[in-house]
Amino acid sequence: MIFVDTGAFCAFSDRKDSCHQIAVRQFSLLLKDKQPLITSNYVIDETYTWLRYRLGFESAIEFLHRIREAESSKPKLEVVTINRTIEDKAIRLLEKFDDQDLSFTDATSLVLIKEKKVKKAFSFDRHFYLGAIEVIPGIVY
Repeated sequence: MIFVDTGAFCAFSDRKDSCHQIAVRQFSLLLKDKQPLITSNYVIDETYTWLRYRLGFESAIEFLHRIREAESSKPKLEVVTINRTIEDKAIRLLEKFDDQDLSFTDATSLVLIKEKKVKKAFSFDRHFYLGAIEVIPGIVY
């Protein structure tokens, strides 16, 4: 199972993103290998908002439709709803890493990764290295 972060979705969706081609290639590999994917409703929210403000409504709503399709496809994308327990653990993580500019969404993602025993994250965010997991494709911006 591979966790998909906001940066991966945004780079894939934005043809002008410096990591767009890398994201397209990485998603293609994951789909070819039929890797089960996981993300959270917080990541979906963050991605929609980013796309809405930078690329407009059409790109943002298309992203939401693609997510819904992916939830029922093979390999399946599991979208986990972040609950209060995960939020509380994320707050403790934010306090532990107060020297980092970790977002609340990133903190909830790291907690989810730990709880679901996810071994890899598809992300361009350096914060995922705090989770002691393999970050693919291994490029951060």
